[in-house]
Amino acid sequence: ESAFYLSNQQKITENLTLDYGLRYSIFQNIGKATVNKVDDNYNVVGDTTYGRGEIYNTYHGLEPRIGLNYVLSDNQSVKASYSKTRQYLLIASNSNTGSPLDVWVSANPNIKPQVADQYSLGYFRNFMDNRIETSLEFYYKNMQNQIAFDEFAQPQFNPDMEEDLRFGKGKAYGLELMIRKNTGRLSGWLSYSYSRSMRKINDIQEKDWYPSPYDRPHDLTLVAMYDLTPRVSLSANWTIKSGRPLNAPAARYEYGNLVIPYYPGRNQDRMPTYHRLDLGITIQAKKKPNRNFHGEWVFSIYNAYGHKNADALYFTQSTNTPYKTKAMRTSYFSFFPSVSYNFEF
Repeated sequence: ESAFYLSNQQKITENLTLDYGLRYSIFQNIGKATVNKVDDNYNVVGDTTYGRGEIYNTYHGLEPRIGLNYVLSDNQSVKASYSKTRQYLLIASNSNTGSPLDVWVSANPNIKPQVADQYSLGYFRNFMDNRIETSLEFYYKNMQNQIAFDEFAQPQFNPDMEEDLRFGKGKAYGLELMIRKNTGRLSGWLSYSYSRSMRKINDIQEKDWYPSPYDRPHDLTLVAMYDLTPRVSLSANWTIKSGRPLNAPAARYEYGNLVIPYYPGRNQDRMPTYHRLDLGITIQAKKKPNRNFHGEWVFSIYNAYGHKNADALYFTQSTNTPYKTKAMRTSYFSFFPSVSYNFEF
């Protein structure tokens, strides 16, 4: 992967600043490699072998970007931006259990790179002599060449994974609100975002837009840091967010000796709401004159109150009532302590 870019910042008026640039990216697949041939029905019908160092596929394109910053007064401004990006390393997710199987794949003759156009608009204002910063931003992102697995795909058992891949488009939009305090013994921020991430993939059961595996509409985070002494600081981080989407069966039917689940749509259900509290204390070593070495101890607890967030959700047949299906939740961690020592010289 190679890229060339040029950018410039230009002050148009006393209050208006313009940032603009152009990036040109190039991605090439280079052998030694054996690449499958896939027909229009997603069946592998053969393969082609390429020698070591042979360039057998190339993607390239322009990626313009522009940003505007208009200063309304000494403590407030408005910003707007647009950018086009290309992504050549892609993630395909299978969210049947609520624990996405993420498979990283490279763009190749069978998989086009993802292309995105993102627009954003934000309002920024400071209070109390710039001790308090606030911001409100809106964004919209349009994406092409999105990748997803087909219904009931089992990519970990299929050597020809291309047969399980389907392609389409995506969109993401939302707003982000932040209040930040940067000065004083007590600092930190409060942030909230409402965001949606949707996809529309060809040749799958869901014909319309559906939530992507990363669609989590609500996300609230509170971070606080307190300097107890010049050498000792405390920190706390509490977050709560919507659960990940998953495919949950709404019914099931029998076909011969098989019991087959029925799914009304892709990613139409969600995992339970996720939340946790992280705590930490940092103790810095005494600084000695004429000595560049400086270290600190960090003690922390991940998920301090031990909430068992759901990492995966499975659906199994009830042992007491065979015709009923029950959901089984898996949680990998409750609370997790850690100790680290950092140093610089």
